[in-house]
Amino acid sequence: MLDAVADEVLPARGEPGVLRALDAALGAAVLNEIDYPLILLSRSLVPVYANKAAQARLGSALPGQSQPEDRARLAEAIDGALQRNRRSLITVHLAAGDTVPTPLAVIPQRDALDHPAVLLIAAKPQLCPELTLQSYARAMNLTDRETLVLQGLWAGQSPEEIARQRGVALSTVRSQLSALRAKTGAKDLKGLTHRIGMLPPLIHALAGKV
Repeated sequence: MLDAVADEVLPARGEPGVLRALDAALGAAVLNEIDYPLILLSRSLVPVYANKAAQARLGSALPGQSQPEDRARLAEAIDGALQRNRRSLITVHLAAGDTVPTPLAVIPQRDALDHPAVLLIAAKPQLCPELTLQSYARAMNLTDRETLVLQGLWAGQSPEEIARQRGVALSTVRSQLSALRAKTGAKDLKGLTHRIGMLPPLIHALAGKV
């Protein structure tokens, strides 16, 4: 697959083949750290690269193929990218069995020889995967109880709901919220959840599993 990427989409800069392959390997490693599903289609619409998030979500399948209306919508967007250099944002049922459509960006690309290609970027299945949140909690030196409060906030629970679910006093949760604000530098609950939402899209949950 990396050879296909090197041959089809990497700029030809007169470098030795080994260096071009290293470029492809480095590019693949970088893209595999991102937890948005990314798929690169060649000018002949052959998938030449899918990062780990895309492989985990779709396997070897293309997105939006389970329903006729999704296939038509994706085909129109890809045609616009190839023929008119048009960017599109569509919604499709990404994989078979999906009940909710997923936003999908369709972005035209061109290599150094001006050959067209198409990049597909799907939305993440959730804004902040649990393992990413746990990684953030470790980085901020949060205790286990503080991490549970943080997870509750991210799930949309109020302090009262968190206290009720955990079977503790509301004052205990408020004390842990104060500790969270102090450790993360957030001024309020909105600022705290905003910080979580702005975390880099690293693929902690999938690393080493695909």
